[in-house]
Amino acid sequence: MIPARTPLALLAAALLLAGSAFVGPAALHAAQETGAHSRLVATIASDTMRDRLFERQLEIGFRGPLEQDPELAEIEMECPGFADALVAGLTPTLRRSHDVDYDWFRDRLTALFESGMSEDEAADAADFFSGETGQRLLLTIATQQSGTNALRDIMADDDMTISPQSMDKDRADTVQRVQEAIGKEEMDAIISELALAGWFPAFEALQPRMSALNLELANLDYTPEEYAEIDRLTAEIAEAHFTRCDAADPVSGQE
Repeated sequence: MIPARTPLALLAAALLLAGSAFVGPAALHAAQETGAHSRLVATIASDTMRDRLFERQLEIGFRGPLEQDPELAEIEMECPGFADALVAGLTPTLRRSHDVDYDWFRDRLTALFESGMSEDEAADAADFFSGETGQRLLLTIATQQSGTNALRDIMADDDMTISPQSMDKDRADTVQRVQEAIGKEEMDAIISELALAGWFPAFEALQPRMSALNLELANLDYTPEEYAEIDRLTAEIAEAHFTRCDAADPVSGQE
Protein backbone atom coordinates (compact mmCIF):
# COMPACT_ATOMS: atom_id res chain seq x y z
CA MET A 1 0.00 0.00 0.00
CA ILE A 2 1.31 3.45 -0.97
CA PRO A 3 1.38 5.90 1.98
CA ALA A 4 -0.74 9.04 1.93
CA ARG A 5 1.02 11.56 -0.27
CA THR A 6 1.73 14.65 1.79
CA PRO A 7 3.72 17.41 0.04
CA LEU A 8 6.82 16.33 1.94
CA ALA A 9 6.37 12.68 0.94
CA LEU A 10 5.91 13.69 -2.68
CA LEU A 11 9.12 15.65 -2.70
CA ALA A 12 10.99 13.02 -0.72
CA ALA A 13 10.34 10.45 -3.43
CA ALA A 14 11.91 12.74 -6.00
CA LEU A 15 14.85 13.28 -3.66
CA LEU A 16 15.69 9.62 -3.17
CA LEU A 17 18.39 9.93 -5.77
CA ALA A 18 19.71 13.19 -4.36
CA GLY A 19 22.80 14.28 -6.20
CA SER A 20 21.28 14.08 -9.65
CA ALA A 21 22.21 16.91 -11.95
CA PHE A 22 21.97 18.01 -15.56
CA VAL A 23 22.05 15.13 -18.01
CA GLY A 24 23.48 16.00 -21.41
CA PRO A 25 21.75 15.30 -24.76
CA ALA A 26 24.35 12.68 -25.73
CA ALA A 27 23.62 10.57 -22.67
CA LEU A 28 19.87 10.79 -23.26
CA HIS A 29 20.24 9.89 -26.93
CA ALA A 30 22.29 6.80 -26.09
CA ALA A 31 19.75 5.70 -23.49
CA GLN A 32 16.84 6.21 -25.90
CA GLU A 33 18.37 3.54 -28.12
CA THR A 34 17.95 0.94 -25.37
CA GLY A 35 14.73 1.28 -23.38
CA ALA A 36 12.62 3.41 -21.10
CA HIS A 37 14.08 2.06 -17.86
CA SER A 38 17.64 2.66 -19.05
CA ARG A 39 16.66 6.16 -20.16
CA LEU A 40 15.23 6.88 -16.71
CA VAL A 41 18.48 5.74 -15.10
CA ALA A 42 20.51 7.82 -17.56
CA THR A 43 18.40 10.84 -16.67
CA ILE A 44 18.64 10.68 -12.88
CA ALA A 45 21.92 8.79 -12.54
CA SER A 46 23.86 10.56 -15.26
CA ASP A 47 27.61 10.92 -15.69
CA THR A 48 27.25 14.42 -14.28
CA MET A 49 25.50 13.01 -11.21
CA ARG A 50 28.34 10.50 -10.84
CA ASP A 51 30.86 13.36 -10.90
CA ARG A 52 28.85 15.50 -8.45
CA LEU A 53 28.40 12.55 -6.11
CA PHE A 54 32.14 11.84 -6.16
CA GLU A 55 32.93 15.45 -5.30
CA ARG A 56 30.43 15.32 -2.44
CA GLN A 57 31.80 12.04 -1.12
CA LEU A 58 35.33 13.37 -1.35
CA GLU A 59 34.36 16.34 0.83
CA ILE A 60 32.13 14.48 3.30
CA GLY A 61 33.79 11.08 3.48
CA PHE A 62 37.45 12.03 3.10
CA ARG A 63 38.34 15.70 3.49
CA GLY A 64 35.75 16.19 6.24
CA PRO A 65 37.17 13.50 8.55
CA LEU A 66 40.72 14.64 7.77
CA GLU A 67 39.95 18.19 8.84
CA GLN A 68 38.40 16.99 12.10
CA ASP A 69 41.20 14.59 13.02
CA PRO A 70 43.15 16.01 16.02
CA GLU A 71 46.38 14.22 15.09
CA LEU A 72 46.24 15.61 11.58
CA ALA A 73 45.59 19.07 13.01
CA GLU A 74 48.92 18.85 14.86
CA ILE A 75 50.66 17.70 11.68
CA GLU A 76 49.16 20.62 9.76
CA MET A 77 50.53 23.06 12.34
CA GLU A 78 54.05 21.66 11.98
CA CYS A 79 53.96 20.91 8.26
CA PRO A 80 51.00 22.64 6.53
CA GLY A 81 49.42 21.18 3.43
CA PHE A 82 49.44 17.48 4.31
CA ALA A 83 45.64 17.10 4.05
CA ASP A 84 45.66 18.78 0.64
CA ALA A 85 48.51 16.54 -0.47
CA LEU A 86 46.62 13.43 0.64
CA VAL A 87 43.44 14.48 -1.14
CA ALA A 88 45.28 15.35 -4.35
CA GLY A 89 47.43 12.23 -4.30
CA LEU A 90 44.64 9.77 -3.55
CA THR A 91 41.91 11.28 -5.71
CA PRO A 92 42.70 9.27 -8.89
CA THR A 93 42.55 5.98 -6.96
CA LEU A 94 39.39 6.99 -5.12
CA ARG A 95 37.82 8.10 -8.40
CA ARG A 96 38.47 4.75 -10.09
CA SER A 97 36.87 2.96 -7.15
CA HIS A 98 33.90 5.33 -7.22
CA ASP A 99 33.30 4.79 -10.94
CA VAL A 100 33.23 1.00 -10.49
CA ASP A 101 30.79 1.37 -7.59
CA TYR A 102 28.61 3.72 -9.61
CA ASP A 103 28.36 1.30 -12.52
CA TRP A 104 27.24 -1.29 -9.95
CA PHE A 105 24.63 1.19 -8.69
CA ARG A 106 23.30 1.92 -12.18
CA ASP A 107 22.88 -1.77 -12.99
CA ARG A 108 20.89 -2.38 -9.82
CA LEU A 109 18.85 0.79 -10.24
CA THR A 110 17.88 -0.30 -13.75
CA ALA A 111 16.81 -3.71 -12.45
CA LEU A 112 14.83 -2.03 -9.66
CA PHE A 113 12.91 0.17 -12.11
CA GLU A 114 12.30 -2.78 -14.42
CA SER A 115 10.75 -4.71 -11.53
CA GLY A 116 8.47 -1.91 -10.34
CA MET A 117 7.60 0.34 -13.29
CA SER A 118 6.07 -0.36 -16.68
CA GLU A 119 7.77 0.82 -19.88
CA ASP A 120 5.26 3.67 -20.15
CA GLU A 121 5.72 4.72 -16.52
CA ALA A 122 9.50 4.71 -16.87
CA ALA A 123 9.30 6.68 -20.12
CA ASP A 124 7.02 9.31 -18.56
CA ALA A 125 9.28 9.58 -15.49
CA ALA A 126 12.32 10.03 -17.73
CA ASP A 127 10.46 12.75 -19.65
CA PHE A 128 9.72 14.57 -16.39
CA PHE A 129 13.26 14.42 -15.01
CA SER A 130 14.79 15.44 -18.34
CA GLY A 131 12.33 18.32 -18.76
CA GLU A 132 12.63 21.87 -17.47
CA THR A 133 10.84 21.24 -14.16
CA GLY A 134 12.66 18.00 -13.43
CA GLN A 135 16.03 19.48 -14.27
CA ARG A 136 15.30 22.49 -12.07
CA LEU A 137 14.53 20.12 -9.21
CA LEU A 138 17.58 17.91 -9.78
CA LEU A 139 19.99 20.82 -10.17
CA THR A 140 18.72 22.32 -6.92
CA ILE A 141 19.15 18.99 -5.16
CA ALA A 142 22.72 18.80 -6.42
CA THR A 143 23.60 22.11 -4.78
CA GLN A 144 21.58 21.77 -1.56
CA GLN A 145 22.53 18.30 -0.32
CA SER A 146 23.16 17.82 3.37
CA GLY A 147 25.72 15.34 4.67
CA THR A 148 26.06 16.46 8.29
CA ASN A 149 24.66 13.31 9.86
CA ALA A 150 26.59 11.02 7.53
CA LEU A 151 29.80 12.79 8.53
CA ARG A 152 28.99 12.27 12.22
CA ASP A 153 28.63 8.54 11.59
CA ILE A 154 31.89 8.41 9.67
CA MET A 155 33.73 10.17 12.49
CA ALA A 156 32.14 8.07 15.26
CA ASP A 157 32.47 4.61 13.71
CA ASP A 158 35.81 2.86 13.17
CA ASP A 159 34.27 1.16 10.14
CA MET A 160 33.07 4.57 8.84
CA THR A 161 29.58 3.16 8.28
CA ILE A 162 26.61 5.43 7.63
CA SER A 163 23.39 4.38 9.38
CA PRO A 164 19.93 4.37 7.77
CA GLN A 165 18.81 6.89 10.39
CA SER A 166 21.55 9.35 9.43
CA MET A 167 20.77 8.89 5.75
CA ASP A 168 17.12 9.67 6.46
CA LYS A 169 18.01 12.76 8.50
CA ASP A 170 20.29 14.08 5.77
CA ARG A 171 17.56 13.48 3.21
CA ALA A 172 15.04 15.38 5.34
CA ASP A 173 17.54 18.23 5.73
CA THR A 174 18.05 18.25 1.96
CA VAL A 175 14.29 18.40 1.39
CA GLN A 176 14.05 21.46 3.63
CA ARG A 177 16.96 23.19 1.91
CA VAL A 178 15.56 22.45 -1.54
CA GLN A 179 12.15 23.81 -0.56
CA GLU A 180 13.74 27.01 0.71
CA ALA A 181 15.97 27.39 -2.35
CA ILE A 182 13.16 26.90 -4.88
CA GLY A 183 10.54 28.91 -3.03
CA LYS A 184 7.00 28.10 -1.96
CA GLU A 185 5.18 29.04 -5.16
CA GLU A 186 7.42 27.05 -7.48
CA MET A 187 7.64 24.17 -5.01
CA ASP A 188 3.86 23.96 -4.81
CA ALA A 189 3.72 23.81 -8.61
CA ILE A 190 6.25 20.95 -8.70
CA ILE A 191 4.35 19.03 -6.02
CA SER A 192 1.08 19.51 -7.91
CA GLU A 193 2.67 18.24 -11.12
CA LEU A 194 3.99 15.15 -9.36
CA ALA A 195 0.65 14.51 -7.65
CA LEU A 196 -1.06 14.33 -11.04
CA ALA A 197 1.64 12.31 -12.79
CA GLY A 198 0.49 8.82 -13.74
CA TRP A 199 3.99 7.39 -13.27
CA PHE A 200 4.53 8.79 -9.80
CA PRO A 201 2.69 6.17 -7.67
CA ALA A 202 4.92 3.40 -9.07
CA PHE A 203 8.02 5.53 -8.51
CA GLU A 204 6.92 6.39 -4.99
CA ALA A 205 6.23 2.73 -4.17
CA LEU A 206 9.90 1.99 -4.88
CA GLN A 207 11.05 4.43 -2.18
CA PRO A 208 12.14 1.84 0.41
CA ARG A 209 14.15 -0.16 -2.12
CA MET A 210 15.76 2.96 -3.60
CA SER A 211 16.68 4.16 -0.11
CA ALA A 212 18.26 0.80 0.68
CA LEU A 213 20.20 0.86 -2.59
CA ASN A 214 21.49 4.39 -1.92
CA LEU A 215 22.61 3.36 1.56
CA GLU A 216 24.34 0.27 0.18
CA LEU A 217 26.17 2.43 -2.35
CA ALA A 218 27.26 4.87 0.36
CA ASN A 219 28.66 2.04 2.48
CA LEU A 220 30.44 0.02 -0.19
CA ASP A 221 33.94 -0.84 1.02
CA TYR A 222 37.24 -0.83 -0.83
CA THR A 223 38.65 -4.07 -2.16
CA PRO A 224 41.82 -5.48 -0.53
CA GLU A 225 43.74 -4.36 -3.61
CA GLU A 226 42.38 -0.82 -3.29
CA TYR A 227 43.28 -0.73 0.40
CA ALA A 228 46.82 -1.82 -0.45
CA GLU A 229 47.16 0.88 -3.10
CA ILE A 230 45.79 3.55 -0.74
CA ASP A 231 48.25 2.49 1.99
CA ARG A 232 51.17 2.56 -0.46
CA LEU A 233 50.24 5.96 -1.86
CA THR A 234 49.65 7.41 1.61
CA ALA A 235 53.14 6.36 2.69
CA GLU A 236 54.68 7.85 -0.45
CA ILE A 237 52.73 11.11 -0.08
CA ALA A 238 53.70 11.41 3.59
CA GLU A 239 57.40 10.80 2.90
CA ALA A 240 57.49 13.34 0.06
CA HIS A 241 55.56 15.94 2.04
CA PHE A 242 57.66 15.71 5.19
CA THR A 243 60.86 15.68 3.16
CA ARG A 244 59.82 19.00 1.64
CA CYS A 245 59.05 20.39 5.10
CA ASP A 246 62.43 19.29 6.44
CA ALA A 247 64.19 20.84 3.45
CA ALA A 248 62.37 24.12 4.05
CA ASP A 249 63.22 24.04 7.78
CA PRO A 250 66.73 22.55 8.20
CA VAL A 251 66.72 23.07 11.97
CA SER A 252 63.52 21.06 12.38
CA GLY A 253 64.84 18.38 10.07
CA GLN A 254 67.88 17.85 12.31
CA GLU A 255 65.81 17.23 15.43
